[in-house]
Amino acid sequence: MKHFGRFLLSAICCLGLLSAFNANAYIEGKQFQLVGNEVKDNPMVQDLRKEANGKVQVLEFFSYGCSWCFKLDPYIEKWHKTMPSVVEFQRIPVEFHPSWSALTKAYYAQVNLKAVDKIHSALFDAVQNGRMDDPSEDNLRQFFAPFGVSEQDFKQTFTSFDVTRQQKWANAISRAYRITAVPVVIVQGPTGIYITAVKMTGSEDELIKVLDYLVKKESTPGAIIRQEQPEGSPSSKL
Repeated sequence: MKHFGRFLLSAICCLGLLSAFNANAYIEGKQFQLVGNEVKDNPMVQDLRKEANGKVQVLEFFSYGCSWCFKLDPYIEKWHKTMPSVVEFQRIPVEFHPSWSALTKAYYAQVNLKAVDKIHSALFDAVQNGRMDDPSEDNLRQFFAPFGVSEQDFKQTFTSFDVTRQQKWANAISRAYRITAVPVVIVQGPTGIYITAVKMTGSEDELIKVLDYLVKKESTPGAIIRQEQPEGSPSSKL
């Protein structure tokens, strides 16, 4: 009887934990969405997934010219510093406006100069708070200077083949994922590619929680996610 009692108690505890997990689980179709085959089967997307080397890839599409991206950035920065080791994180700038082209190059210049940690947040703040109204090459060169980037290093990098190639790739991969608004975040692993945004999660805090949920799902073999049920279906009323 003692053994049966212990078994029953363990079973109740397990059911309680499972219920708690299910109650807090996010739902496909609400807080995030599985991308369609037109994205999943795109050759550029497939090539990027092959580079994962067992990692879960998290891609943030953004622009320094986007105020909503600026609002999300501190949350992404904090998450990036404590993200699980299984994650490979990458920012990808988009160009929805002609003026954003130089900002894309400014980001990849930071990447190539290994200066993202020093310049990224400061440049975001300058663009969004009116201290960088004209992101011309000359203005950006002057902005980079206080961060230890010489005029020669900036010019060589900003106009380099590598930065031009990365800019073209960013534009092409944005089209491959069919990105039409920012900020959005892609999470992709061995079983799927998911897209989420603050508009879907309701807040920046919740977006970070959804990221963690999807990363855990993609790094846990056999994990199952909940799907939004059609109105009136039996499971939607549980």
